[in-house]
Amino acid sequence: MGRTEKQTQKEVRLNLQSAVIDCEMSAATTKLELESNLIVNLKLVDNSSTRLAKSQTTYETGSPSLVVRYLTHRFIGDYDQNLESMYTQSAKIDDQLININLVDTAGEFDCESATRQELIRSSDGLVLVFSLVDRESFNYLQNIKSILVKTPGRDAEKIPAIIVANKSDLCHLRTVASTEGAELAKELGCPYYELSASEGYIDIGDALHDLCREIYRAEKRAKVKKISARLQLRQTIKNFTDRHIYRSRTNTL
Repeated sequence: MGRTEKQTQKEVRLNLQSAVIDCEMSAATTKLELESNLIVNLKLVDNSSTRLAKSQTTYETGSPSLVVRYLTHRFIGDYDQNLESMYTQSAKIDDQLININLVDTAGEFDCESATRQELIRSSDGLVLVFSLVDRESFNYLQNIKSILVKTPGRDAEKIPAIIVANKSDLCHLRTVASTEGAELAKELGCPYYELSASEGYIDIGDALHDLCREIYRAEKRAKVKKISARLQLRQTIKNFTDRHIYRSRTNTL
């Protein structure tokens, strides 16, 4: 009889533990659905500084112009391509308030270096920029495809990214065909945009906001995956304890 009472107490404890876990899962799910005011860290990657070091060409990728055009709606074409800058902007995307941190990287993006690995780990998304009038900037992106595969310290899912081809207004100087840019985007599994910082800011905003949407979806998928894993673990523990209780009862009888 004493053993039966102990078994009953054990069942009560297990039921309470199960109820607590259910509450945690419910709270986590509610938080997942109602979460707001997200912070998104984006990194712009190009080879502007490398190009300037190799020659005196004026065909920079224009990534600083893209960022400032998006933030201020003004076009300023002259920037120090060797200066790494960080900008912050709040935007409401699909009724979701998002704080966007934009980092315009400087220097050659060596994805094997510890500094760049850390930069990737801290990124929620990457904006890969090249100039349609600078063939070498396009080739550079082709050579750093590895930054989109699994990086030490990150989950297996690849980093959300977009490819932005700037200077679409300079048709007479184009050295990269639209089909080539689209093919690279297909290989990397990310969207491709051709636009011009000098002609407007709407297209730039659309591209960046699309990336933010994908980052938000990726975060939701990751959270759902974690919740599912916890639920599966709870069910495994419950199945194990149920079998243990059943065997104990059988032995008692």
